[in-house]
Amino acid sequence: MGSCPYCQSVTYTGDTICYSCGRILANIRSNKFAMEQQFHKGSLDTSYKMAKKPSRSGIAQTHTGRSIDLMKSRRNRTRHLVLAFLIFLGLRFQKKREEKRKKIPPFERALLELKALEEERPRLQEEYKSYYSKLTEVVRRYLEEEANITALESTSKELLKKLELLIDAGKLDLSTETLLSLKQVLEHADLVKFARSAPEFEVATSDRNIVEDVVIKTQEALPEPTQEEIEATAAFQKELKKKKFKFQLKIAGLGILVLTIIVFLISIYKYGFENVKDTLIQYPTKVLMNNQWVHSQYGTPPIFLSTPEVLIRKVETPKGITIFSAGDPLNTVYVQINFL
Repeated sequence: MGSCPYCQSVTYTGDTICYSCGRILANIRSNKFAMEQQFHKGSLDTSYKMAKKPSRSGIAQTHTGRSIDLMKSRRNRTRHLVLAFLIFLGLRFQKKREEKRKKIPPFERALLELKALEEERPRLQEEYKSYYSKLTEVVRRYLEEEANITALESTSKELLKKLELLIDAGKLDLSTETLLSLKQVLEHADLVKFARSAPEFEVATSDRNIVEDVVIKTQEALPEPTQEEIEATAAFQKELKKKKFKFQLKIAGLGILVLTIIVFLISIYKYGFENVKDTLIQYPTKVLMNNQWVHSQYGTPPIFLSTPEVLIRKVETPKGITIFSAGDPLNTVYVQINFL
């Protein structure tokens, strides 16, 4: 341990700068850096030429007179860590919000999303494009989840054709009028998204109402699920929860393993491999050293000793000899004191 020759703050062996005033302590290219730092006190032979008073924290002047910011890399590193942490929190929040959204039934979720669109007031063409993208995504996702058709990846014509096939097969009791209304909305959406048209706000509001009516009528037209389908869905959800729980257990186990390895490596770096090994395998000498020793005095004149356990005075001893002992001579540790 030493001190900064400029501000007298405490420094440690290996420090290249003073973290209080930001000045360079010694020439790091020197082979005797630690000794020069501790004993030469930053003389001209071992230190860079510094300004008498830095203009601000972390700004120093080299021997050539060039100003450098010694704390820049540290500040950048801190900013990067904070930014990474914020990105992690944002992704985690988005994931939780998506999971929470998926727990809502498709019909109720579609109505909630349409209700949110009712609050929007698009004016520019890009705003109308975003509006219609959300609007068509609501109805496409609902049809994909409830009518079991690939609606999200289909074009408008393909989607309408699939709905017509379901109606013809008797799996969806949807009127022609409702289908034509949906076709009208999809055509408006294609014009806005691909032809860069900007409809009147009243038209956009009307299309939102049409989509809401289509969702409600589709919900009414869907056949009631059979008991077998209900049981299959329940079994699937149960299996899904079981897989999710197993995955969470694996992640938790992996996290504990990584944390254990990190703690182990840090312990080796700080205390040394032999000390860590002796602690883990409970080496007898290590255990003996870590136990609470007994401090007591024995004999006359008294002798003060620290022993693993109290020394017991032997009753049967040769005449004129007093013996205190503890342990077994055949074991690792045996202590005996003889007083003549």
